[in-house]
Amino acid sequence: MRLIVGLDQGSTKTNAAVCDTYGNIVACGSAPGSLHTQLGMEDALLRMRQAAEMALSSANAGWRDVICLSGGLTGIDYPYEQALLTGALKDEFGISDVFVHNDCIGALWGGTFEAPAVVCCAGTGLNLGGVNLEGEILQLGNYANGNYQGAGAIGQAALQAVFDAHILKSRSTALSDMILRATGAKAIDELLLMRYRKDAVDVPALCPLVFDAAGRKDAVARDILSEFGDNWAGFILSVMKLLKMKSDEKARIVLSGSVFKGEPGIPKRRIEAILAKEAPNAYAVQARYEPVVGGCVMGLFYKGEGHWQKNIEHSAVALKLLRREDEAE
Repeated sequence: MRLIVGLDQGSTKTNAAVCDTYGNIVACGSAPGSLHTQLGMEDALLRMRQAAEMALSSANAGWRDVICLSGGLTGIDYPYEQALLTGALKDEFGISDVFVHNDCIGALWGGTFEAPAVVCCAGTGLNLGGVNLEGEILQLGNYANGNYQGAGAIGQAALQAVFDAHILKSRSTALSDMILRATGAKAIDELLLMRYRKDAVDVPALCPLVFDAAGRKDAVARDILSEFGDNWAGFILSVMKLLKMKSDEKARIVLSGSVFKGEPGIPKRRIEAILAKEAPNAYAVQARYEPVVGGCVMGLFYKGEGHWQKNIEHSAVALKLLRREDEAE
């Protein structure tokens, strides 16, 4: 057998998928997440090994059958980190062909197999990247930091909106009662104290409440989601400019991450509205496949044979690796 191991490692989970060079995904595995800059390279490699060996075992295969290791890994924000992880993986697994990039690039290839394209990953945090027609890959990394990260930042914005409403600085919002119930706080003053106690409030977990309130027509919640969508659109346009994408190119804008699964889809609609004005030939799509599929695709670009794109599509559906179940055909 000639197999590719595709990886998707984030701070919360590590996923692996095994496919052949014709794009047939045959098995998957998982392990806890890791981040080499926080938990150390040894831990990050251990989690990748656990996920990969679970997938290989399910495929009745072993490392002797693996010709390529590829995927998106958290903790690759600078070129030296890409070289560091590439070397560490080669040494750890004894495989010469290793192709890894930031995990947002894995998510990019989980949404499209063609350039030009941009990905906006909004999970707990935020990252963006893209690829142009020349094959140049760019990811914003820490330039996309700040107040407009993902679910964590939306949760913080919701908390601040509740506090602002309490001191009559801004409008009242249904989020006040919703967040009190979710956190168990009996009053806003108690919630304020909890905010500054370590781990007393699971801030990213407040993000779904914002979507819930927005669905109930709460103006404050809808404004929060609109503002985030507008800023994410600005980052998308920055990636397009940095990659020198032309205004007449039909760039696919892949929206990936848990935040884009929320309803109502206000951030997506705001992004689409701004793209229609600033980059009319670009169009936004939800990521179709889980990022680990993109991990396999990164290897298939180098090692793929035949009509691997079609085989990826069919086998990803069979193994339930779609981002949304209603996308199965």
